Formats: sequence, structure tokens, C-alpha cells
Amino acid sequence: MNPSTIEIIGTSLFVIAVLHTFTVKFFEKLSHVQPNHAGLWHLLGEVEVVFGFWAMVLVMFMFFITGFDQAIAYIDSRNFTEPMFVFAIMVVAASKPILTFAQMLVRWLAKIIPLPNQVSYFFVVLFFVPLLGSFITE
Repeated sequence: MNPSTIEIIGTSLFVIAVLHTFTVKFFEKLSHVQPNHAGLWHLLGEVEVVFGFWAMVLVMFMFFITGFDQAIAYIDSRNFTEPMFVFAIMVVAASKPILTFAQMLVRWLAKIIPLPNQVSYFFVVLFFVPLLGSFITE
């Protein structure tokens, strides 16, 4: 088996993307240490962004190695409906109104549960917040 140059590059970028997923915490810390580039580091610290970022790098390599027409043909042969939907939902779910509403709902639920404040808040955070996250993103 003789892999092509683009196959070798694609495999290498996939390995880098997998390693990147395990180092997102480093990029999040970097966003706090280097405020001038905090947006970029924060973006690279999002697990959801990692494979999309490295896919973009792969397509850029394809443009330079195989040519513009073949790279466009490759992109056109893929279906991006689901990734675009997930991206749009995650952007909306991370918006300030949604986060504020979720925080208010968590505080309200913690108040109405007949337990001490810290215990009810702890219960709501461990039980209700994951359900709320699934509800918001689904």
C-alpha cells in the first residue's frame, strides 16, 4: 500500500486533532494567561471546535497540494448539514440570554426544594442541570 501525500497529511492532522482534544484545558489556561489572544485560545479550547478547525487545515493543505478544483470537489462531496446544525445550536445555547435563563431557573428550583440551601442547590446542579443542558441543545 502506497498512501498519497494528502492521505499522509490527513492522517497526521487527524492524530494532531485527537491529541488536541486531550489538551483543550491547556488552551483554556492560555486564554487567561495571554489576554491579547484570549479569543483565539478560548476557541481552540472548545472541544466542539477542535475537529472542525483541523478539518479546515486539511482543506487548506488540499488546496495547495491537489489544487483548487479537487479540493472544492471534495468539499462538495460531503454533507455538512449536521455539523452546521450542531454549531448553530451550540452558539445559541451559549448566548447570554440562554445562560442567564438557565442560572435563574437553577436558583429558583433550588429555592423551592424543601432542603437546606446548599443541599438543594447541589441536588439541582447534579440532577437538573445535565437535563437542562440536554433539553437546551436538543
